[in-house]
Amino acid sequence: MDLTYISLEKKDRVAIAWLNKPKANTYDADLMRDLNTMIDDVRFDDEVDVCVIASKLDGVWSADGAWRVGLPEVTLGVLPGTGGTQRLPRLVGKSRAIDLMATGRMITPKEALEWGLFNRVFPRAKFWDETMAFAKGLTYPEHAARAVGFIKRSVTEGVEMPMYEGFALERELQNRLFAMADAKEGFRAFLEKRKPVFQGK
Repeated sequence: MDLTYISLEKKDRVAIAWLNKPKANTYDADLMRDLNTMIDDVRFDDEVDVCVIASKLDGVWSADGAWRVGLPEVTLGVLPGTGGTQRLPRLVGKSRAIDLMATGRMITPKEALEWGLFNRVFPRAKFWDETMAFAKGLTYPEHAARAVGFIKRSVTEGVEMPMYEGFALERELQNRLFAMADAKEGFRAFLEKRKPVFQGK
């Protein structure tokens, strides 16, 4: 795999993709090419359940703190391209999205968490430990990573279709999971009052 701006580590069923494109991991065609290549590699690796994307550059990504997040492209006289005007309203609602994009205002990690832009904000001192604990918590044998993948697919594809089609997709994916050994193990462990040991089968 030929990557210029990403170094990839794999351990304990977790892949860590370290972005390293000074000065600020600029999201351009070169970095997008590396991201696409890395995602394809991780996606088809049976030994990886979770991918964490992190930065080798100091101060670019962080935990809680004085940094800000937003889509300030309007301050350059352009709109947030590469899907910004479409993705942000779906995450935070139309009114808040227009507010952020039209003003170019940046918000704190706490605000981003409250708005639903972030799922979690960890304390800076514990950021990496908390991130890895979260990632490892989604992997085999403690967690049914195949079911997690189907949940993500059902939600991601389902919100883009009428609800009746979303229900059909959900039923299809659920039936596929019921036929797998992990589902049988999960129900067996529940009845036997023990912790399940999933294998991704």
